[in-house]
Amino acid sequence: MTKEIWKNIGYGTIITLVIGAAYFIVITYNDVNKLFNYNLPLLNAEHDEFRNSISSLKAEFESKFDNERTKEDEFMLINKAYEDIELSKRNFDRIEIKINDQIIPSLNFLLESNKNTLFLIQKLNLIGDLSDSIRRLNFFIDSLVAELNKSMKSKNDTNEQYPKNMLKEISDIIPAQELAVQETYNDLIAEADAFFSKEQYEQAKLKYKDALNYKPEEQYPVQKIAEIERLITDFETLKANYLKLIADADEFFKAKEYSEAKPKYVEASALMPDEEYPIMKIEEINKIFKAEMLKIQQAYDKAIADADKFFSAKVYDQALDSYRIAKGTKPNETYPDQMINKIIKILDKNAVRNLISSPVNLENNKEKKFSFEPVLITDRKNSFIFIKAKNISNTEFKIVMSYGKDSSKKGGYILPIPAGDEVKEYIIPIGKQYSWFFADNNWVSLLPLGGSVEISLIKISREE
Repeated sequence: MTKEIWKNIGYGTIITLVIGAAYFIVITYNDVNKLFNYNLPLLNAEHDEFRNSISSLKAEFESKFDNERTKEDEFMLINKAYEDIELSKRNFDRIEIKINDQIIPSLNFLLESNKNTLFLIQKLNLIGDLSDSIRRLNFFIDSLVAELNKSMKSKNDTNEQYPKNMLKEISDIIPAQELAVQETYNDLIAEADAFFSKEQYEQAKLKYKDALNYKPEEQYPVQKIAEIERLITDFETLKANYLKLIADADEFFKAKEYSEAKPKYVEASALMPDEEYPIMKIEEINKIFKAEMLKIQQAYDKAIADADKFFSAKVYDQALDSYRIAKGTKPNETYPDQMINKIIKILDKNAVRNLISSPVNLENNKEKKFSFEPVLITDRKNSFIFIKAKNISNTEFKIVMSYGKDSSKKGGYILPIPAGDEVKEYIIPIGKQYSWFFADNNWVSLLPLGGSVEISLIKISREE
């Protein structure tokens, strides 16, 4: 093939085919539906002709390689470009099927929505195979441009204007495509970043992936997708911990164990501050606590009022009981303890008989008698028996306290012994019993029924 044929057929046909393939990508889509639905047979025929032309031209160039071995370096890149064209065409053939099955319905929708050509091209690029074909076509065009430049330089023929014109026309196509891709990429990144800032991570992730379809070499979408994966993993762990705390708190709440439930709700709220449920439950518990504290305060005030009244009347046994009730209602209050200690000091100070000098253990069902000199009749009416006892068994029981003269029993009293190992004080208003006042009683006995007890103090005392 002569150089003239090479120039007219080689350059002309190659460039024509390249421009045709390029315009196939960037052709206006004013009547896209008609193009794909009614001209598909023609499109297939054009593809066949395109493939035949490529085969023929390749054969011609291979023949030229045989005749002009010295030009091997010059034509090597052209041969590679033809291989890329063939590969691109195979991709286009494969796309034809997807055009009918997938792209045409989308294009119909876009046409009905009056979208412009550039937007249609952007949507086509979202189809992975078409994007791949476009990238391969760009590679071929870049290769051909380089070869044309090289050929023009080697021929040093400034009068050959046709290759120059074709080179300019191809060069005009490339920036338009690159600009469209960059604009679409920028729009997708902006949408993805907006979703990310709102913590809508799944939507952001989809947009970053769409952006990668246009510019796979960009690292920013890859980095953001990785960050989203970490955030989603962290959030799932956080959510699991939150749900566990809520479940535990709800169980305590149902059991009315509000002091246990509230810290769980507080911790859950700290993990996920935007959740309203734990905040609502905390407020509900606070209202319950407030109502309970009001009841507690009312009970405490009543017990103190009763205790103070009994203390003023020197009814020390009932005063002691009421101060103990007040102490049990509000354990952190110090006033009940102060008054209990004051009563004990009064009884110690006004004791008239001390029945034991050291602690004594009494076994179950074994009575022990403690003897003393009869109390003066002037002290009997206002007298008390003061006992300190500690349970040394594992259960509550009772003690029967009796008193009498010599071998005869005159009266008695029942002392309840609660479970636990705390020392408990008992003040028995014995002076109110007729048999105590009129008889010269000289002994007191204690009989445990149901357990053992340690007695550390037995005194007979009187009012101040």
